[in-house]
Amino acid sequence: MVTEERIITFKEKGLEDYLTISKGNILPSLRSTGGKVLCMLKGLVGRTPDSLTQLTFFENLESWQTSQGAWITDNDGLIQNQTVRLLRTLGSRPNPKVTVPPEQRRLIYQYESSTISPTDFSEFILCNEEGVWPEVEKKGASVLGMWALSSTTSPVEIITLTGYETVSHWEELHFRDMTQQDDNIWSRELQLTQRLKSIVKTSRLDLMISAA
Repeated sequence: MVTEERIITFKEKGLEDYLTISKGNILPSLRSTGGKVLCMLKGLVGRTPDSLTQLTFFENLESWQTSQGAWITDNDGLIQNQTVRLLRTLGSRPNPKVTVPPEQRRLIYQYESSTISPTDFSEFILCNEEGVWPEVEKKGASVLGMWALSSTTSPVEIITLTGYETVSHWEELHFRDMTQQDDNIWSRELQLTQRLKSIVKTSRLDLMISAA
């Protein structure tokens, strides 16, 4: 499976016009090549409101290459610049069927970019899957997925996308203090969360809002 991350920055008032064009032309073309759009997100905090981040899945590299024809449209008057990266899926999300049912969709999304040592790769995934994710999902968040660049780098950049009902919902979970939990059931999750903090070299959080 191949994931395309496309980040577009628009000229003044270009984003809404672009979304109209995308709905009528680009998205149908992507679907015809087997592309499945996971999300389209506008910048809110950390990224400007005139930016759009889109993640699209393809079964293989050949399907992705075929899909590139969808982007040959006359958008020069709308777009300032855009960057495209190929990502590979990590961990147990997204679902292999690459569908996001309505109950898993959210309005606000946290896009987290973390860098770690290649030697901590497997442990980073474990700490998220069994430490962080169970707790935030119990509180109503929706983890859409985790990815690394298709290329090999050191340190490794890992991207995690998590959805929240509102900005207040994100604040509530982001600033929670797990050390205050009394039940022993939390002990392993707490240990994994603390270990995760120790292996992350750098971390950047951007908040975005669903554009679709």
